[in-house]
Amino acid sequence: MTATYTVQPGDTLLEIAIEHQIDFNSLLQLNPQYQPNPDFIRAGDTIKLPEPPASGPVEPTFPVEPVASVSPPAETCTLEREPLCQPKEIEDIVFLTGDPVHQFYVLDKKAVEELEQEIEQTQTLFQCYMDVVNSAPPTTATKAELEAHVLKREALCQDLAYAGLLPIPNAKNKAAVKAEQKRQEKAQKERDAENTKLAQAKVTELKARLKYIENYGNWISNESSTESMKEQLSSKIKAELTKWEALAGKAQDDEKTKHGAKKANLQTMSVKKEGRLDAFHQLGEPPIRHSVREVYSVARDGTFYLRGEFVERVYKTKLSWMPFGGTSFANAFEKGDFKALGKAIQRDFKNKENRTRLGESIGIKLNEWVAPGNKIAEWKSTHAIHNEEGNTWFAVTPEAQLGRWGMQASLDANLNPLKKDENGQAQGKIDLGISASAAFSVAEAAVTSNLYLPSDAGTAVQLHYTDKNKQPAVYSFGCFRVNVRLKVGCFLGVSTQVGAGIGNGRPTADDDIGVMIDPNARRNRSNGSGLGVMFSPRVEMGTTEGGQIGVKADVFAGAQFSGEFAGDIEWQSPKKEDGAKFSVLAGIKTEGNVAIGGGFTAEFALYLDRGKFFLKVSAKLVWGVGAGGGVSVTIDARKLWDLAKVIWEGLQYVDYRVLKNINQEAYDYLVKATYFAFALSSAITSPVGALKNAVSLGDHVIDEIRKHREESNDLEQEAKTLALRILDDSVRSGVPFDQLLPEAIGMMLDTLIRTFLFNYEELQETAIYKLLHESTYSWHKFEEILQRMNSEGKKQSGDKVMFHNLKRINAILDGSQQSAFNEWVMTLMKTNAVADMNKAPFSPRQGQAFHQKRTEVEQQVAMLDHRNQSIQYA
Repeated sequence: MTATYTVQPGDTLLEIAIEHQIDFNSLLQLNPQYQPNPDFIRAGDTIKLPEPPASGPVEPTFPVEPVASVSPPAETCTLEREPLCQPKEIEDIVFLTGDPVHQFYVLDKKAVEELEQEIEQTQTLFQCYMDVVNSAPPTTATKAELEAHVLKREALCQDLAYAGLLPIPNAKNKAAVKAEQKRQEKAQKERDAENTKLAQAKVTELKARLKYIENYGNWISNESSTESMKEQLSSKIKAELTKWEALAGKAQDDEKTKHGAKKANLQTMSVKKEGRLDAFHQLGEPPIRHSVREVYSVARDGTFYLRGEFVERVYKTKLSWMPFGGTSFANAFEKGDFKALGKAIQRDFKNKENRTRLGESIGIKLNEWVAPGNKIAEWKSTHAIHNEEGNTWFAVTPEAQLGRWGMQASLDANLNPLKKDENGQAQGKIDLGISASAAFSVAEAAVTSNLYLPSDAGTAVQLHYTDKNKQPAVYSFGCFRVNVRLKVGCFLGVSTQVGAGIGNGRPTADDDIGVMIDPNARRNRSNGSGLGVMFSPRVEMGTTEGGQIGVKADVFAGAQFSGEFAGDIEWQSPKKEDGAKFSVLAGIKTEGNVAIGGGFTAEFALYLDRGKFFLKVSAKLVWGVGAGGGVSVTIDARKLWDLAKVIWEGLQYVDYRVLKNINQEAYDYLVKATYFAFALSSAITSPVGALKNAVSLGDHVIDEIRKHREESNDLEQEAKTLALRILDDSVRSGVPFDQLLPEAIGMMLDTLIRTFLFNYEELQETAIYKLLHESTYSWHKFEEILQRMNSEGKKQSGDKVMFHNLKRINAILDGSQQSAFNEWVMTLMKTNAVADMNKAPFSPRQGQAFHQKRTEVEQQVAMLDHRNQSIQYA
């Protein structure tokens, strides 16, 4: 049952988070309806609270011991030795994938018994893997369910690595372990400090508003009501300040308590790494071959899998597994007479003097045997004379064999040849952190799926900004997901042939594409990381030199990836009453992308670099829990508008603090494009959709418009265009004024007020009124606008700048308009949000009333000019 809380009168969302010791952003993610305005909660509302985790960490069980720790069956000790000339009866004949096509191995009774034991061990591991695959959460899973599954996958990886199927993670030295522990402690401390920082920022904001109230006055007249209002506002804000100071203190106390508990837990966890895991890491000396070998058995008439180290051990003894080959077999193979291979093997046994003879059962089997399935595909793909029969390429690298082993858990619980169609394709389910349907190319050992990552619901995004106290802060804000086509190939290793349409299609000297037919290549290569996505709970984004996006898994750390990753990055705004849908922002293509590393802090960011726009997205948003790295993709001009709207919304939600999700160049571009859309009819001729059209022009065009504007320098005409377009709602392309950047609003107000007396038009006063009324989202945004009321929209900090620009606005108003404006300003100081006010800045004058106030305005402007000669009016 979901934990909930019923909102009480006077509650705020941050207050609820502090009282319940929940970090504020987790509460926002659970209740996205409040993301547009976290203060917009009402008494009686039901708030979802985080549920306690269903279970703790998942511990590995180590169900299968490594091959190195298991002694081979001992020879029976007898006084009499078997005669050297005594032939051994052969009970099975096996072929190893990746070995020379003419070579096979003969197994006697003892070898078959040993083989059966190893198959049982591999079957146990297979069942463990299959259980995890079948427990993958659905695409509608919650964040908690996804995180719980990651823990299962982590434990499985340790089990498989310990048994010898996956590489053993490198044992970190003590300094590295200590550094990692400190990093985790720091990250946890920052999360615990989140509520404290938010509450302290609230305290600082209230103190600033109190200061403005005490210093602010009507500079034109000295109405007694102003002083009375100041007293009322001061009293109210002081009471609110006392409340938030207490909450900030409580949040800080809770933070210290939580951090102390976390530190103790980390110390306890470090003790658990002793014992078996230490022995586990010691197995890495000398190096162990971690892989599976795909084996085709004539007696079983099917494919099964053994641990690579087991195969190497029995091969080195050359007693129980004996390599074999013959002229008849080679001739049948060269002719492509696959139906005759069994009888050819029998003839080779008869024609060759050796210590072996075919057992009756295997002899009968060979008489009827036709090599089926995977083995034929491998032989055809590694022997050029048969390529004209089809374009089947068979991946034979160690990763490919491990991949097919993993595929069986997705398709069939039995260790039989994979169920597939005539093209080597099979359908099944794969565990990619979620339960996803996939197509398996058995011949290529590739997995292809079309799905939403990290799930249908996406991953909650956090905006990174700087708060009132100049501290880094985050704010939960909507969701990202990727509608992706993912192809994970297992072609890693040295390859001598490349098949069209396989792998990433851009072969270079270091590419891992095609079919490896060199049987010795596997001994001189690193394990590949593309396949690791099927096993590893932690993945990273990677690219080729050509810019193709792929995935890197930490199971195979340090190796190159394989496969293709392409799709659309989709965005969902915070939930609103109309139910927001996901929309496409940018595309991850098969080339032209750039991988980004761990230095990327924000989860997404819009960048302008050398005239091109990029969207940087962290792998966490793409892949989900535990993913690392990220990708930078170019933004199509048509999609730049959609991303600009995301940035505008995001800035509004963090109340126009310094946002780290956009670099300065891209931010400046949006400011210029916005101003030009409203002010320059010569550049953006049609007012309809002018804002969208201007933003979509691109950096080079906007820069040309800027240069032309500087040359013409016609500020009065800009003001006339501004007035018309501010009053024309079609210009904004559906974006409300309160989302437009304060720099652009500040520039517009500056132009309109500078030219007010020279143009002296009613529309200009009405435009000023509309800008103040509709663009002022909050008191803080109003501060930002006032500090940027200049020709370049640059911030000029300090109370003097703000009060001076308030006087500039007052100077173009008559007495009653000034009274209304000053009351509006002080009420905004009190409420902090225009949405909570029932007042307008002033009433624009029309007709005779507008012309009658001109003399008064001229006197006030002259008085202001006399007091500050730095302000020049046209």
